[in-house]
Amino acid sequence: MPAGARGSGGRQLATLLLVVVVAFGGGRGGLAEALPPLSAPDFVRSGEQGFGDRQNSWAWAMQWWRGRLYVGTNRAYRCVSAWELHRQLPALFPYPPADPDLDCATNPASLPLQAEIWRWTPETGLWERIYQSPADVPNPDIPGAFVPRDNGYRTMAVHTDPDGTEALYVGGISTKPMWAGSVPPPRILRSTDGATFQPIPQNPGTFMGSLPKASFRSLTSYKGQLFVIHGSVQGNGVVLASPNPAAGDDAWRQVTPEPYRFFELVVFNGWLYLGALDLEGGYAVYKTNATGEPPYTLIPVVQRGGYLSPRPSGAVVSMHVFNGRLYVGTDSPVELIRINPDDTWELVVGTPRQTPFGFLTPLSGLDDGFNNQFNDHLWRMQAHEGRLYLGTYDASILWKDDPQLNPRLQHLQGFDLYRTDEGWYISPITTNGFGDRFHFGVRNLASTPFGLFLGTANDYYGLQIWRGITPTTPRTPPAPARLEIERRESQPLLSWEPVPGAIRYHVQRAVIKTVEVTPPILPSGQSLAARAQILGQQYEGAVIEPNARAVGRQGFLQQTVEYPTTFVEIGRASCRERV
Repeated sequence: MPAGARGSGGRQLATLLLVVVVAFGGGRGGLAEALPPLSAPDFVRSGEQGFGDRQNSWAWAMQWWRGRLYVGTNRAYRCVSAWELHRQLPALFPYPPADPDLDCATNPASLPLQAEIWRWTPETGLWERIYQSPADVPNPDIPGAFVPRDNGYRTMAVHTDPDGTEALYVGGISTKPMWAGSVPPPRILRSTDGATFQPIPQNPGTFMGSLPKASFRSLTSYKGQLFVIHGSVQGNGVVLASPNPAAGDDAWRQVTPEPYRFFELVVFNGWLYLGALDLEGGYAVYKTNATGEPPYTLIPVVQRGGYLSPRPSGAVVSMHVFNGRLYVGTDSPVELIRINPDDTWELVVGTPRQTPFGFLTPLSGLDDGFNNQFNDHLWRMQAHEGRLYLGTYDASILWKDDPQLNPRLQHLQGFDLYRTDEGWYISPITTNGFGDRFHFGVRNLASTPFGLFLGTANDYYGLQIWRGITPTTPRTPPAPARLEIERRESQPLLSWEPVPGAIRYHVQRAVIKTVEVTPPILPSGQSLAARAQILGQQYEGAVIEPNARAVGRQGFLQQTVEYPTTFVEIGRASCRERV
């Protein structure tokens, strides 16, 4: 399993190492555990790709509720993004895009954009579509054409209403950025039976009926209120809340002050924590107890992008509570920190840096991106059976048609999935999307009594749902645990816990190399000033998630990216040797 140099700053060694057991027998090495961890062979496909439709691009929302799993999709994501760019800058961005793996209707009004909700039932193992957005909004730009009420369902949460009714709430996005004319605000759907969904009231002229942006994100129930982020299609925005969300209309209000913008919400240690966007100064984490009159008081917990210099990540994109700590994942440069109950925090994955409270090195020994800077988001995390699973968005697929770069990057293409038992030692499960390079992101994870479900992002051929089922018996041979690397007189010393019955170990190494890249969504032949203008967020949707590296680097368009090569065997060791 790849491992960094714990406490050494990761990048200093410029290598990754893999130790492979080639002997049978014995039990498992490592920590004593009630259940073995999930590995790649434990994940099996659940249902058809795209639920039978390649335009179901991402598993954008996922929620286990009342013994069933619910998934909300977005539709034709890359085609929609391409049209938004073309509408604003047609000379620079032709539509449809010249990508052999995309299927974009020539007329954007013909794109199949009706978002869907699917439900999995464990008794049958089957998926069924239980809701599809109506397409009854007149297209403001094209007479006689209609657009859907919802182009995607981005967030789900269970909330108990004031009358004691437990309901599933679903937040959507609209097609607002696609058209010059106006369309209604995004909707929030509500269901009490898991089969029928109704939108909460959003009548024109009311607070909810007059929302200016296109998206809802990060529905979260806290202290009797339902919170949600309202903002751009990219995802950042202000926080709204309501003690009676089903009432809609004027029962909601904005509860965060200007000019703060947020990406993620989570409840931790009795507080509501908010992951903030700041492209200039770096991401931040705040907390509030949501008392008093809005706007609520925000208490800073992490500031200035965790003090990374000179270019910190601009946004928090995932947060999850595990073993009494709050884990926070960022976009590019991807790092993982963990916040303790007393609001002190530690660096788990990321570049060493000086901070006001001392010099920090990553507990895992892994530098940003898990030592692969093509990882652009630590997109989702999920605790399951006593472990934390971490999924990335890997941007290397964006160079799939580049004849010079693609041969160097093919082994990286596809999302990465990692796990940790105690929160600092990190092991990979897959670094190539379970072998399908087009699945560039882990967009959602859900822990259920029937396994860990993983939903992908795939703009090209449709999302996949994978189900990780814990093996009932240990694998043979098990992988060695606790591979660590130390410096001894400028030489790496490898150590790991022995595997009972092992005869020998194979040691493999991947070298960290660098490559110069320009985000491929940017048109070639343009000046840096012109490309910076394109990235300037001058209109909603201009900066889209697959271009997040350019956003995270704050317009630093020509980049040197570090990535690992394929693994090559460099030696063997018997069970009695030290390497």
